Amino acid sequence: MSAESPQPWDVVIIGGGLSGLAAGIRCAQFFKRVVIVEAHSKLGGLNSYYHKLDRRHLFSNGLHTVTNFRPTSRRWGRDLVMRNLGMSWDEFEIRPPRYPSRISLPGVTLAFDNDPRVLEESVAARFPSEIDGFRRLCAVVEKESVVLQASHADCFEFLRSFIASPELVAALALPILCYGAHQEGTIDSRLFSILFRSLLIEGCGSPVDIKSMLDRLQTRFRSLGGELLTRSPIASLTVDGGRVRAATLADGRVIEGVRFLSSAGLSETGKLCGSQWGKPGTISVFQWIGAYDRPLEQFGIRDTLHFAASRVDYTWRIPGDRVFSDLITYSANDNYAFPQPGHAHFKISCFSHASEWSLADRDAYAAQKRRYADELLRITYGYYPELSQARPLVEDLFSPLTVERYTHHPGGTIYGGAEKTWDGRTALQNLFIIGNDQGGVGIMGAMTSGVLVSNLQVILSKAG
Repeated sequence: MSAESPQPWDVVIIGGGLSGLAAGIRCAQFFKRVVIVEAHSKLGGLNSYYHKLDRRHLFSNGLHTVTNFRPTSRRWGRDLVMRNLGMSWDEFEIRPPRYPSRISLPGVTLAFDNDPRVLEESVAARFPSEIDGFRRLCAVVEKESVVLQASHADCFEFLRSFIASPELVAALALPILCYGAHQEGTIDSRLFSILFRSLLIEGCGSPVDIKSMLDRLQTRFRSLGGELLTRSPIASLTVDGGRVRAATLADGRVIEGVRFLSSAGLSETGKLCGSQWGKPGTISVFQWIGAYDRPLEQFGIRDTLHFAASRVDYTWRIPGDRVFSDLITYSANDNYAFPQPGHAHFKISCFSHASEWSLADRDAYAAQKRRYADELLRITYGYYPELSQARPLVEDLFSPLTVERYTHHPGGTIYGGAEKTWDGRTALQNLFIIGNDQGGVGIMGAMTSGVLVSNLQVILSKAG
């Protein structure tokens, strides 16, 4: 389609990731003319897909799990999103795990599953004196997850108000920090509670791949009359009188709009307006993915997710001068209950800084990726020794530079900037932030962000 139009678009959405698609669907239910502008040929942003070697090997980058599988409230999480999108959860064919997941630190192992009693029983068995405090924590988490202001700036302090054992505090913080901590050091109690509830209380599932999920969202958006522009990076936003008037594409086309939603990031969106907003993030990831010709359970991998720390007194700060293997996330997509067997994908992830990858040439870059992968695999064989005897059909490695190249987020940040705009507002009256820099973390968090900002800042303003 043509970007240029004789009249302004009602809503222009920058970025065709999950938050952008969710916002597009929600807005298209109330406005006649809604367009999503995406820089790449594929949708998804941080949660997209690619093929390796041939069409048989489809890799889903970003997809570790879909949280909020077992909703505890129609007004929060999964059911809120589905109701607002006018879609059924069944459409996405999200499958539950076949095996429980694990949190491991030296001397401590906890199991969790979609039934929250699994984690509770695991805590009671390992830390019997802490079970009452753990139950109080779970009760408060559900309340804290829906408040506007955090009760504690430090999630470790929040945990210690219920739990005395340093080992249990470290174990319960580990999956939350690995899954969605947008800054080094700590996160506040509200974000901690949102992620704890989403991951450890409401549980996990997975589509067969992220492409299937994106296809269904795109179909829903188009069915409502929404328009989609791909391969259309935005060069600048024209600001006049405290409002955005138009977006200019890299090829010179101009898109005029009444309302704008951006998933490009707070700092990145500010630059498009010629301003300096927010504070860029620093957290990126190095990841190794292997595709195997046999079920992962045959290699002794019976964890759907596994969050592992090398020490109990870990520090959530990336050193920047070595492989940050202190905290590792494992994801076994083959361990979800898919109806048909496919290639078994095993992901190993650790956090990294883009500065670690400023290397002289391609050979040095490739050698460092291999060094990082070998170090992670060495540690992994300690957890899963049988995997050391297997060879993947295909492997892939990506670094912060890979993320930066395909998302345009400086430094390849995966959780957005260090500063958030929790209500989505910016300095401009008709421009709002969705996605990571509004606080949406993960697949469900991103879609929730698109829905809530659309409702509060765009749709209600129309009604007013």
